[in-house]
Amino acid sequence: MAQPADTIRCLLMPVGEVQVLLPGAAVAEITAWQAPEPVPGTPPWLLGRVDWRGTGVPVTDLEALMQGRDPLAPGPRARLAVLHSLAEDDLLPFHALLLRGIPHMVHVFPGLVTPEDRGEGLAHDVVAQTVSVHGERAFVPDLDVLERSLREALGLGAAGK
Repeated sequence: MAQPADTIRCLLMPVGEVQVLLPGAAVAEITAWQAPEPVPGTPPWLLGRVDWRGTGVPVTDLEALMQGRDPLAPGPRARLAVLHSLAEDDLLPFHALLLRGIPHMVHVFPGLVTPEDRGEGLAHDVVAQTVSVHGERAFVPDLDVLERSLREALGLGAAGK
């Protein structure tokens, strides 16, 4: 079956009890879990840094950040989703999300995704929209807010500086 011309390839990624929906172009790679090296003085949702292709990449437990709680152990199905940074500088070229399972690709087009209420109990404004896609509830993160939070936690300052 042919896809509509305005179809976007996205990944539906399990970050815990919730799913995150991101365009495939935002994801550099899904890789095996590796335990991050902690970064002293950072919030609990920032799990630390991993070495990915010679670059130190900060790892976020997005579910812990969204819900304002301490992170849970990764589990046996854990993966890392390495994301391209939106910033155009070398201080934070990539960052990663802890996945608690294997993501799957979905083709998103108008009419397939239904906006929902943002959701109750979210402790952080990192969620841009709550949607239903293929009958599954998913959060669309605000990557600008996530990257700004990472920069603050790591003491990197604003993008482009």
